[in-house]
This record gives sequence, C-alpha cells and structure tokens, in this order.
Amino acid sequence: MHAPRVRHRTRGPLLAVIAAIVVLACGQSGSAAVAQLPFTVTNNSGRGDATYIYVIARNSAGAQGYVDAGGAWRAWSFPSSTPNGPVAAPDVSIPGPGNGTSKTITLPPSLAGGRIYLSMGSKLSFFLTTNGLVEPAPWVSSDANANVLYDWTEFARASSSGNGIFINTTTVDMFSIPLTVSVTSSGGVTQTQGIPGNRTGIFNAFTALGSPWSSLITTRSSDGLPLRVLAPVHAIANGSFSSTYLDAYITAVWSYYATHTLTVQTSLGNFTGTTSGNNWAFKDASGNVIGTLTKPNTSDTFACAGGTQPQGQPNETAILAVGARVCAALNRATLSTSTRVMFDTQPTSDASQFYGQAASNLFSKTIHANSLNGLAYGFSYDDVGGFAPVIDQPDPASGGMTIGSFGTSGGTGGGTITGNTITGPGGKCIDVAGNDTGGNNAVVQLWDCQSTAVDQHWTYANNTLKTLNRCLDIVNGGTANNTKVQLYDCNSTGAQVWQSRADGTLYNPQSGRCLDDPNGSTANGTQLQIYDCNTSAAQKWTSASFTTSGGTSATSTIQAEAFSGQSGTQTETTTDTGGGQDVGFIGNGDWLQYNNINFGTAGLHTFSARVASGAAGGVSGTIEVHLDSLTNPSIGSFSIASTGGWQTWRTVPAAIAATTGTHTVYLKFVSGQPADFVNVNWFTFS
Repeated sequence: MHAPRVRHRTRGPLLAVIAAIVVLACGQSGSAAVAQLPFTVTNNSGRGDATYIYVIARNSAGAQGYVDAGGAWRAWSFPSSTPNGPVAAPDVSIPGPGNGTSKTITLPPSLAGGRIYLSMGSKLSFFLTTNGLVEPAPWVSSDANANVLYDWTEFARASSSGNGIFINTTTVDMFSIPLTVSVTSSGGVTQTQGIPGNRTGIFNAFTALGSPWSSLITTRSSDGLPLRVLAPVHAIANGSFSSTYLDAYITAVWSYYATHTLTVQTSLGNFTGTTSGNNWAFKDASGNVIGTLTKPNTSDTFACAGGTQPQGQPNETAILAVGARVCAALNRATLSTSTRVMFDTQPTSDASQFYGQAASNLFSKTIHANSLNGLAYGFSYDDVGGFAPVIDQPDPASGGMTIGSFGTSGGTGGGTITGNTITGPGGKCIDVAGNDTGGNNAVVQLWDCQSTAVDQHWTYANNTLKTLNRCLDIVNGGTANNTKVQLYDCNSTGAQVWQSRADGTLYNPQSGRCLDDPNGSTANGTQLQIYDCNTSAAQKWTSASFTTSGGTSATSTIQAEAFSGQSGTQTETTTDTGGGQDVGFIGNGDWLQYNNINFGTAGLHTFSARVASGAAGGVSGTIEVHLDSLTNPSIGSFSIASTGGWQTWRTVPAAIAATTGTHTVYLKFVSGQPADFVNVNWFTFS
C-alpha cells in the first residue's frame, strides 16, 4: 500500500510568496519567451544504463497530469474507486539519452508544481488514487521504487503569461544522481545551477563523516551500488538516524533566548521574540504578538515542520516567515547558545559561519559543498538568505538538464587517504591493526610506515585524532599507567582528547598522561598506551598535522596573485573591491601553489574564495584544495559556472576536511571543457 505523497510541502509558504511576486512583476512587461520550450537532457554519467524521463505537472486550472513525448500536457484519468489501494498509473516515460548523448523534449506553457524525473536502468512506478497521484518515495522500504536509481528537478512555467520558467535542483528528500539545470534566455545568456558531477566523491564524503551521517547511505543489494543518500528526516523515520541528534542544541538555543532577544528580518517587517518554557512568541514593531513557535524536536527541525510552522496564529503569514528563518538557522547552527554566541539577528548571509559545529545539518553542508556556486536545497527553507539553486527566467529560449559524472567507481568505502602520518620511535608510524578495516576496539600500534595505508593517515581537529571514521581512544576510558589505546567510535569523551604539545608529546587531560610506546619498542605490532609524561623518545610524535608555527595565516585574506608557483594562469588588473590584481585565464588542469600556509591548531573546516566567471553557457568547473602535493586527495572543493562576467565577483564557501598545521596549499582547477572558466581574486580559510 502506498500513501499519497505530499508534494512541495517543504517550501510552499516561502516560495509561494516569491512566485506570486515573480508572476506579477514579469507579467507587466513584454517577453520573447518560447511557449513550447525545448528542453535538452544530456547524459554525462559514464554509465551504460538506459534512461527514462517523466514530466509531471499541474495545468493552469490545478489539474494533475503529465507531459507526453510530443510535448502535450495530458490529465491523469483517476479511477472512481480503489478498493484494493492505489492502482498503477499508465507508463508515461519518455526514452532518455544514453551515455554521451542528449535527448530534447518539450515543456509546454502554463504549468505549475512540475517535476522532471530521471531514472536509470529501470522505469519508475507511479500510482493513482481517486483524486491524486502517488509519486515515488523510496525512503519507505515498501515503496515500489526503493531499488530504482533516480532523481528529479522541479519547475514551473507561470511567469510571462505562462511562457517563463522557474526551475531548480533539489535534495530536500535525498541525493542520488548529480543533476544540473540550465536556462538560456532569448538574449543568449545561460544560467546553470545544481550538482555537476563527482557522485562517487559525494558518497565518499558522507562515509567520511562517520556515524550517524554515513548511515544515510542506502546501498542496492543486487549490485552493491550506493543508491542514494537520504535526508536525515527520512532516515529518522526509518530508524537509521538518531532522532535526538539536534535536541541538545535546540534546548541550549531555547535556554539562551529566554534572556536574550532574537530579531528576525523578513520582507513583511522585523519581529522580535524571547522564549518562555517551550514557547517562543514574536512581536511586531507595535508590540503585537504575531504568533508563537513551539520547541521542535530533531525530526521537526530537519523537516522545518511542527512547532516551526504553527497554524492558526494571529498573523499566520508573518509567523510562518519567522519560523522558516528560525528553522534555517537551527539547521545551519547560526543561533546562539550560552557557550557559543552566534547571530541574534536572523537570517545571516555569511555562509562561512554555517554548519560550524557537529550539531547541525551536515547533510546540507555536504550537498552545498558539491554544488555550483555553493547553492543547493539541502533542507526545507534552504532558500532563506538566497542559498537556493533556482533559475527564474521570464523569457527563456531553451532549457536543459545534465546528468553529471558518477566518478570512476561506485564504492563508498573508506579507501580515500586523508590526513597525515604520525611517526614515533624508530621512525615507525601509528597504525591500526586489521589492514584498513578499523572496527571498534581495533588495536592501535606501531608499524612500518606505508604511504598507501589509509589507517596510518590521521586527521587532527578539535584535539581528536581520527582515521577510518573512528577516533583514537583509551580503552574503557581508563586513566592508569599502561592503559592501552584503541580505535573506537568518536564520542566526544575525555578518553579521545589528545593535545599536541610543543615538546612533541600527545597529552590526554582526563588521565593527565601521555601517549606512550611501551619501553620505546620499535617492533611492529607494539600496542600503544598512556603513561606518565616524561618527554622521552617513547613519547615523541611528529606529524604535519601538528605543525603550528610560522608561515602565512590560513585565516588571513590570501591574495591569489601571491602564489609561490603556478601553471597555465595569468595575472590581470581587477575591478573588485580593493583593486589590485586577480589571477585569470584559468582552465582545466591549471593550478596555483601557496607555500607555508599555517592552519593553526583549531581545525579549520571552511575554504572561501572570491571568484568571477564570464564562461559561456554550459562551461563550468571545480576548484579543488590539495595539501602538500597536487597528487594528494582533495580536502574540499566547490563548483563554479558563470557569475555574469569575468569581473562580476562572488564569495563562494566550501566545506573542507578539518585541517591543522602548516602546509603547502594547491588550488587545482578541473573542468570537462577546454575553455577558461574562472578568475580568482583571493581566498581564506575559517
């Protein structure tokens, strides 16, 4: 039995207001928009699967229907009764493009609430009730599409008397296939948004987050293909993600704003509120209560539902707008607590401050980091502050959707080397027994250093050491001399705190002891322990992760033209704020090198760059950050397409692996097209 799916429940209140404004504004001017809009679907996946396209939308009267292969909208014929539950809908698929090819379909005018589904390898199943369409919902294990590889984009053709187009990619429910959408205006200007590719890398990024985020991945048992990454709200519903993950943060926020005022800015006015118990009442400038939010749980926060979207309020439109902004701030962790004061005026548009703690929506953070221009729908109301991947074009000449590259393999496993080796007595490395398997309670030992051993490469952030998605841990939280260490799920306890000290020791404050190699042994397989700190050779540990002195501060504004080395680029005068020079003429394979960049000891996790692009439509690329060698794995990246001109500047943030120490930083530029795609003025880390 299928339950009818509620469509567009996640963004309705906010985008409905925006859409209405767009329709009014665009309807007042002339337009050269195309009524029967050619829409080209391109397959760059690298897979040999057959593909299938489905266009589902309502007409101007609100009736549900679909678009056929000839570009005609047709209404569904709903059954008069369904005594045995929803019935199968007719097959309305349009054959899609094979790998390396394109297929052009037609989007007719005056459609709303549209979706363009794309499945690979198998067709999708839709069902009909007496008054509605049941669409795929694979987060429900019994859904007929649970094992189908598919994704979708959303669109409407309402502006310019039905001839414009409003279109976006979405991962509000899940990520499965990297998709971009593009629209070319009648004047020849092309806009592109979405996730351009690197599917394998995106799945690897979720795996690297460790529990519970890695549990969002669903793998198809028949062939081992990682099928999709569920949004956390759906993973909570099926029991694969913690239902209390954000609760402590939400409680701390509620406590802080009992004695501090939050100001929420909206197009309807500014509203202020303080909490009382589980309630958060907001008032307008005249002191009138517009409505009251109630304290949400983790699931409601990820969904922006429940108490953040209350009904039956004195000024419901205003309180829903306030709730959307509060919910976005909770997901992004930009509301204050007593121990972490952030922004008491919302929303904030400084993306470098988003997701700055573990108690935030790291699903959304990862999706944004892999999206063009850092724009994505990672959760409901992710459009707050202007971070949605929307294209609103009143006079389109054509549109399109592109399936991006899946990468070189379908696996998600922990085979990606990140971090640095840690060497000790005899030049041996800290290693995990078990050849890169690294389960709970795995022995942490000395072993001959191996450059390809994933379990000998450790990331160091917030005084924890991590490899294979687990942390260096003292067995049973012990504090006595000779207590052994192991690998264990990261849990933020004192047994996993290791302070890198100037004398070369790794100090555990809970026990007051140091990481120690028993008797200074250099034998392979020697299990490490804690012991009284004595600065002997048995307690000396060196790693690039621990280097903290000298060099250029990573948190400073690093001018792009101040490179130590480069390949393929040129400098030029910039018209960006502050003047000076930028680095331009950058295309695929080019790189910039910056020596002695000091990341300190706190674990910086965001890369932000000032970029501009006047690339032609369909031309885009990725800026990757590498440490110490161009051949080392990227620690983070973001994608960039045209910003509107080679001197039209935008600051784009991207999540990176938490980084400490002093490194040579390489910016590597990757594109599937030979044309130049970006200029860089400056960058920084935070």
